[in-house]
Amino acid sequence: MNALNANPAQRRCALLMAPLHRLDQEQLLAALPVPDATVVRTLLDALRTSNLPVDALPAGWLEAETPSTAMPSQRQSPIDWSAMAVQNSPVWVARALACMEGAEREFCLAMLDPAVRDAVSTQLAQVPTLPIALQGAVRHQLLNVAEAG
Repeated sequence: MNALNANPAQRRCALLMAPLHRLDQEQLLAALPVPDATVVRTLLDALRTSNLPVDALPAGWLEAETPSTAMPSQRQSPIDWSAMAVQNSPVWVARALACMEGAEREFCLAMLDPAVRDAVSTQLAQVPTLPIALQGAVRHQLLNVAEAG
C-alpha cells in the first residue's frame, strides 16, 4: 500500500504526528503494525517535503469524524485569489499574500492568471516584512472573512 491508497485513519495519524519531533515520531511508528507504519511514514515524508504549515489546514479538518482524503495541498484555498486579483490592484493582493508563507504562498500565487501572477510577484518583492503579530492578525482576518463569505 502506498500513500495514495492510505486510509483516513493513516492520514489522520500522519497529520497528528507531523508537528512532533522525529524521535517521538519514530517511537510512535514503532508501535504501529508494520504495514500501517510504512504508509504513515510515507505520508509524513510527503508532509515534510510539502513544507506546508500545520495551521494551513482548514479549521476542523482534523476534528472531523471522517476527514477528507485529499492532502492539504490538493484542497482548495479558502480565499478566491483570482477574484481578489480582479477586484484589487496587484499591490493589495501582494500585501495580502505577504501574510502567507512558504508553500501556502506559492500555492496561492499559482492560482492566479500568469499576467496577474507576474504583477503580484513584482509587488510582493517590494512589500516590507510585516511584524509577526500584524501578519498573523491579517492572515487570520483573511481566512475568517473567506470562510464566513
